Formats: sequence, C-alpha cells, structure tokens
Amino acid sequence: MVSQGNDSDVKVYVSKRDIPWYQRDWVWGTAALLILLCGLVAGWLAKPQLVVRGQQARGSAAQAASPEAMRDLLRDQEATNQALREQIARLETVMQGDICSSSALDAVAPIVGATRSH
Repeated sequence: MVSQGNDSDVKVYVSKRDIPWYQRDWVWGTAALLILLCGLVAGWLAKPQLVVRGQQARGSAAQAASPEAMRDLLRDQEATNQALREQIARLETVMQGDICSSSALDAVAPIVGATRSH
C-alpha cells in the first residue's frame, strides 16, 4: 500500500512488504558487501606487484650504498645545506632592517624568484 501526499514523486510505504525488492535494506547491504569484496580482491591481486617493486627498490638502494657513493651524496648534501644556511642568513639580515625597501626586495628576489618592475 502506497500513501501519497501533496508531492506525487514521494512515495511512503506503509509496510515493508510494499517496498520493491530493489529498495530493500538487504539489497543495499548485499551491494555494499560486494563492492567491498571487489576492492579486497583487487588489492589482493595488486599486492604481489607492489611487493616485487619494493624488493627491487631496496636492491637498487643497496647497490647505490657503496662507501664512495655515500661520500659523494654526503658532500652534495653538505654543499646544499651550506647554500641554504647562506640564504637564511641573508634573509635574516634583511628581516632585521626595513623589509619594504627596494634593497630588501633586491636581496630577496634571487631567492624567491620575485621580479620588480621599474
């Protein structure tokens, strides 16, 4: 039995037996479980590929971890760190003065990529 109010698109069912099968709660629950199951199966099928990729990445990292390569990487990182320390020191100096001056903008422009139109 369907009870209709003023809005003809809205249907209110008086008993559960009147609800169509495709709108019943067990249908929605079953559909949700099937979607979850599909996701689990897809994840399970993709997992071996992810494990293999992870093992390959660890193997290549171990090859690159030779003492000479590590020293080169450390030297490069120290040079990068020193350049960053110098930029920070320049910016701290600028921040102690008038930050709205043109000299402050000139000091910051190479770091932040700002351009000033004259």
